[in-house]
Amino acid sequence: MSIEKIQLGTTKKFTWISSGDTPSAIHVAIYTGSETLVSSVTGTSSGNGHDDANVSLTEANSYIGDGYYTFAWNATMNSNPYLNKGKFKLVLQEVE
Repeated sequence: MSIEKIQLGTTKKFTWISSGDTPSAIHVAIYTGSETLVSSVTGTSSGNGHDDANVSLTEANSYIGDGYYTFAWNATMNSNPYLNKGKFKLVLQEVE
């Protein structure tokens, strides 16, 4: 499994895909490698079982910098909790 590299200072669209049921509550949380919460954004339905959340990954938040991060989607469907986690790496912009 490869870890996606994302350039620091961009906005990343995270997508939750479900088949059938629509979540009654859904959000994506971003954590540093030491599990400090950096951001939490509510997902918005974009139809066909997809929920999206645009997360700004900028240095404006004092915890954001180059390094590894975890995203965690938390959703509730039919009163059941669901969790989907993954990792990504923020990289500094290259100067030419």
